Amino acid sequence: MVGLEATSPIGAVELPALPADDLPPADTLLAWALGSRPALRAGAERVAAAEASLVAARRELFPDFQVGVQYQRRPAFPDMVSLMVGINLPVFAAAKQLPMRREMAAMRDMSQAELLNLRNETIARIIETRARAAQDRALGRLYGSSILPQARSAVQAALASYRVGRVPFMTLVDNQMTVNRYETEAYRFLADYRQAVGELEALVGREVQP
Repeated sequence: MVGLEATSPIGAVELPALPADDLPPADTLLAWALGSRPALRAGAERVAAAEASLVAARRELFPDFQVGVQYQRRPAFPDMVSLMVGINLPVFAAAKQLPMRREMAAMRDMSQAELLNLRNETIARIIETRARAAQDRALGRLYGSSILPQARSAVQAALASYRVGRVPFMTLVDNQMTVNRYETEAYRFLADYRQAVGELEALVGREVQP
């Protein structure tokens, strides 16, 4: 820790408790993801860019009209005004403009398919990850409120019985090992829950912890 003397005692690590409130509903998480996830926003921008490129490629098939006006001063002669009109025709459309348009259309379709696949993957991962987080939270709270207190009570009862010679020492050891195993599982549920929440926040692009 920062700001402590080298000889200062350091207390035991205190893990954060599981929250009492549930995570937001899956529909809310999906709405947040579709509106805030950077990967989805980037995919939508790629689709928009591909669509703009396709529109520009389609315009290449249209005739290009050019109109210009030129004014020229001539000291020895009257001033002259010139009007210029030109037109560019896509005479090689079959070899240039049409293949480019097909390429842009294919890129647009590919971008749309990638965005749809990313949306579907995001929806599936959010539903799966939220369900996993809810399960870890429920099991962690069950261990903390019921299973661990009962196991610790069993250790205290075995210790009292051992002191008066009613149970062997190995029974006390087995009960304590059971408590240690349950505590390890409770910490694992807490870690898995926090990991799932972190994955959800990465998927939706914002905090989801209530």
